[in-house]
Amino acid sequence: MDDPIRVLILDEDETFRQRVRVLLEKASGILVVGDVQDSQQAPALVHDAQPDVVLLCIARCPEDGLQTVAQIAATVPDTRIIVLNENEQKDQVLEAFRRGAWGHLERGLALGPKVISTVRATRRGEAILSPDVAGHILDEVAREKRKDEE
Repeated sequence: MDDPIRVLILDEDETFRQRVRVLLEKASGILVVGDVQDSQQAPALVHDAQPDVVLLCIARCPEDGLQTVAQIAATVPDTRIIVLNENEQKDQVLEAFRRGAWGHLERGLALGPKVISTVRATRRGEAILSPDVAGHILDEVAREKRKDEE
């Protein structure tokens, strides 16, 4: 049997973390190795727990979340980071990708079956983005290219 996908959840809201934990723990092949509220604790916990995937909310404190993405990506580069945010925070998601995130899921979708398929796909090396965020990123890449050509 394959090893389970090891997941760590980082979100300020304890109720949200517990609901996501329950969903993931019911899925076969997924093991939640921890959940944490404070982004300051996350890099050390990731280092110790060695999760395959981190679900990291950047919705409430984007700058703290973005710093945490960068710290995790730098210290545990094999861990895939899925950022959770609100739909209107597309610039923060783009910045999270620049700092080492691998996937994106709207925070509300993490409370349903989409979180399970996103975790599995991310573990397989697939980059998961909502269509809105993908469009925003492509627009930004095109804008940067035009800027470089000027």
